Amino acid sequence: MAQQMRRPKRILVGLKTLENAVELTTLACRLGSRGASLVLVHVIELPDNTALDVEVPDLEAAAQKILRAGERVARRSHLKARTLVLRAHSASYALLDELKEKKSDLAVLGYHHGRTLGEIVFGTTAKHLAEHSPCYVVFGIPPRK
Repeated sequence: MAQQMRRPKRILVGLKTLENAVELTTLACRLGSRGASLVLVHVIELPDNTALDVEVPDLEAAAQKILRAGERVARRSHLKARTLVLRAHSASYALLDELKEKKSDLAVLGYHHGRTLGEIVFGTTAKHLAEHSPCYVVFGIPPRK
């Protein structure tokens, strides 16, 4: 007998772009239980040979703009939302660590159609999180253009 998923209380929402911030946060709000809390996360992914504390003001400003868009949606849905900017060499490992640390009940993530064969089948970050997540994962997949 299949176990039914309870409405999640702790939801991590991975926001990569401004274009998907509203849709993914809206999806998280709809899936969450009354009084759920969201952690809106943007990962600034830096090349392996780059120090994680390097100054990247343009990327920081973009991250804040993306997170503010998500915050507005959560506020309209009367849900608590915290924002978090992470710096990492791998978005998938950074998000996985956050899911475990925050003991999330659900991850809501975007999927971006890629160009390589591996990304076309299932993006590398999406694939890694789907395989290793300690909680349910919901992907918002936009239609192909």
